[in-house]
Amino acid sequence: MVRAALLVSLMLALFAGPLSAAEAGRAPAQIRLTPQRVENFIASYEPVKAFNAQYDAEWRDENFSDQSLSGADKMRQVLEAHGALKTFNALVAQYGFEGIEDWWPVAYSTMIAYGFSEPGYDPAKARDDILKALADLDKKPGLSPAQKQQYRAQLTHSLASYEAMKPPPGNVAVVTPYRAKLKALLGE
Repeated sequence: MVRAALLVSLMLALFAGPLSAAEAGRAPAQIRLTPQRVENFIASYEPVKAFNAQYDAEWRDENFSDQSLSGADKMRQVLEAHGALKTFNALVAQYGFEGIEDWWPVAYSTMIAYGFSEPGYDPAKARDDILKALADLDKKPGLSPAQKQQYRAQLTHSLASYEAMKPPPGNVAVVTPYRAKLKALLGE
């Protein structure tokens, strides 16, 4: 369910698993991060989370945003409908953001890079594992043609989702020094 401020829960949902085909198609463009942008996001996280809690209690049962929109556009639409966009923009302005259009791509890019910065995670190996599973699918005994078709579609979707989420060059290196702070913020 889309919730009013939606920020923390939506950010966590975005990174909890692979994107659906529709989500991959409307995933926001990631931006190149700088240490200052990451620090601004980290500083804004708890206040935005508190904002979310305040407004979520009031609007929790409302789901009227256009689901075909990107996360930032859905959030802007909900905040506008409740007269809270100006308040949100003023909140994030305290942390160096111009508003939701500026805050969201930094938040999204930071969280994606954080996920890719997991120690021991090898993006090339993850991609190669999906490609190998696709290549080996026809060699699997006991799978019906329908099952092979279903698994092929799932693996192809996983590969597309993975490619859509890959951070721009340099973002993982920028976020890595902030892993402990981000991990603490996310309660991991």
